[in-house]
Amino acid sequence: MDKVVVQSFVSLLLVGDRLGCSKMVKQYVQESFSIKEVYEKLIKSALYEIGILWEQNKISVADEHLATSISEAILNELYTDVVSEYRENKQVVLACVDGETHQVGLKMVADVFEMNGWDAKYLGSSVPASELIKIIDKFQPEIVGISFSIYFHFDTLKKMVYSIRQDFPNKKILIGGQGFLHGGIEELVGKDANIVYCPTLDSLDEYIKSL
Repeated sequence: MDKVVVQSFVSLLLVGDRLGCSKMVKQYVQESFSIKEVYEKLIKSALYEIGILWEQNKISVADEHLATSISEAILNELYTDVVSEYRENKQVVLACVDGETHQVGLKMVADVFEMNGWDAKYLGSSVPASELIKIIDKFQPEIVGISFSIYFHFDTLKKMVYSIRQDFPNKKILIGGQGFLHGGIEELVGKDANIVYCPTLDSLDEYIKSL
């Protein structure tokens, strides 16, 4: 999908045209694009663009919230086509860092795990480290995934990773999100072989299949 297509989707999101957005997504799915491709090349690209517009103060926080809400609703519409009938006996727990309200990207990550037969425990936005650790202890997942979209939350992310490591020294931790466009990957990944950064849904899919 080229930039013109993405920009058209951005425009629909910003005017709050949920029906138009839904029709556009379903059109591309019907035209043989996989759901993962539509997530990556259309919805994710559009939301990144909207995030940049918000950072540049070109749109309001209300505009950004509207776009996010519509995108999440579309993901929910597609959910029945996401879950694989084949199931792995594996679990992943997914959360946004404490204070982070942008959860659509994390929902896409959960769906890619579900496409691969995993049981995704999707906790959503703004999860305190102490509560995340309780859930990890409860479910004992193979992987813990953490997302952050705003670089301001990077220190919170580091503290969350440190907290997990105190109780689960060898747990695989998956990190990702738009916040990494501003840096910070090496600071986390370079210090711990069990921390994995997946910049795209394709790289995530490849990583899941390698396990």
